[in-house]
Order: sequence, then structure tokens, then C-alpha cells
Amino acid sequence: MKTGIRVQGIKGPRQLGMQFIYIILMMFIFALPTFAANVLTKGEVVDQLSATDIVKDRISQLINWSTGYDSSKINRLSLVPTINYISIMPKKIPPDGRTVLLLTASVSDPKGQKNISGVRADLSSIGKYPNMTLVDNGLFGDQAPDDSIFTIQSSISSRTTPGEKEIPVIAANKKGWKAVGRTLLVVGGETDLIEVYVYPQQLKADGKTELSIKSHPSKLGEEEGIKSISVDLSELKMNNDNPMAKNKDDIYSFATAISPDTSLGRKKITVRAVSLSGKITSTVFNIEVVK
Repeated sequence: MKTGIRVQGIKGPRQLGMQFIYIILMMFIFALPTFAANVLTKGEVVDQLSATDIVKDRISQLINWSTGYDSSKINRLSLVPTINYISIMPKKIPPDGRTVLLLTASVSDPKGQKNISGVRADLSSIGKYPNMTLVDNGLFGDQAPDDSIFTIQSSISSRTTPGEKEIPVIAANKKGWKAVGRTLLVVGGETDLIEVYVYPQQLKADGKTELSIKSHPSKLGEEEGIKSISVDLSELKMNNDNPMAKNKDDIYSFATAISPDTSLGRKKITVRAVSLSGKITSTVFNIEVVK
């Protein structure tokens, strides 16, 4: 004969869980009349839902930042900021702690530029901090304020090892949504005669918007001496040998607007330097011609 004590009224975890859910549902049903006076609009519901971790996690499964949105899955979701492009100039930089690196990122947001809460870059791969702020205030190397092109100036630490380095950039909006992009630069000894800066990286083919190219001798260029610097703009339906003018500070510059007849898309710009000894080096940049 089996003996023991049978306790009445104690239920297992599963039964307790079901009872808890039932209680919550009943509370919600009886509370509906109270909430009726404060009905949320469709937009308010979307805003509140979009800020929840559950929705963010679900969206992160549907978005591949290397290829952009998959509209078949997310139906043109318009919550996340977009990094249009990232540019680093110059592309190859010596680890001397003095050569200026200019990092720019063009960022847009479905709700406008004012909805962007910040743009940051991880510069730990070049011996700097991992959470550096890019600015859009027309200062510290930024060309113009509030144009949605964010900028930071830096240099390569002398402790940085040579080779290719990845620079991640993160843009966030006020809802907490983030976009991530990456660019590469090469850390190494100086092999180019000049350092080149091209602005903007997206250029309107309207015959008015100015393309600005500036250059100055690198350490090697200073040692060799610069004879001439020219720009090849043949892919923009212009001359392939445009001389750059030199000012008293040893800065070379060239500016032009491109014809409205120029086809849209990515175009190559080549800046060529010739030293007094006859050495020639070329620096290639890509810009995007847009409407």
C-alpha cells in the first residue's frame, strides 16, 4: 500500500502561468472603457511600436546593411537613417602623427536632417578612440554647416602597424535607429608626391555646383620638389590635363562645374604629380554625378 500526503490547491508552473495570462487578459478587457477616452492615432501607435526592442530586433533580421533594404520583406520601411557614402582622404597615410586624415560621411534620414542624433567613427584601428564624433557645423574641416555631410579630422598614431585598416561609421537618429557603414584606408610609408582632397563626393550635373580639388606636397613631395600637378577630368567630358594653380602656401587648387550633359553615375578623377627629378605619381578618386 502506498502512503503519502496529497496537498490540495497547489498547481504546477505551467498552470500558474496560464492563470497569470488569464488574469492579465481580464484586466485589459475591463480596462478598455477607461482607455477609450485616450485613443492613440495610427501615427502614435507606429511611433511607440517602432521604439520597442522587439520591433528593432525584428527589423535587424530583415535589413542587410551591406546591400541596403530588402523591400520585398520590409515594404519600404522608413525608420532607419541611411549612410549614402563614406570618404577618407588621403587613402594612404603614413603613421607620423601629423598628416591630416579627413573622414566624411553623407547621412540622410526619412524625417529629415534634424532627426539625426549623431554620427560617430571607430578610429581604434589607427590608434585613436573608438567613439569619435563627426560634426556638421562648418568647423574642424567640415565644408558647410547643416548639409548632412559629417566630418572629422584625425591622424595616424605612430604606434599603428602598416597595412589596410577598416574604419566603421555609425549614424543614429532620435528614435534610436542606427545605420552602419565602413571604409578602408592604408597605413604605410609615403609613396605619393602629394596629398589630395576632393569635395564634394556627390556632384550635381547642373553647370553650377562647383567641384573643388586641392592638393599639397607630401613629405616625399617636399623632399623631391614638385614641378607640376594636373587633373584628368576626361570622364566628366573635360580635358585630361588641367593644371592646378599654386598659391603662396604651396597649396594647389582647381575648381570647376560640370556640364548638365554629363551622364550620371560614378566617375573617376585622376590627380597626377610630377617631381623635379621626373618622378610621377597618380592619385585616383571616385565621385558620384547625380541629378
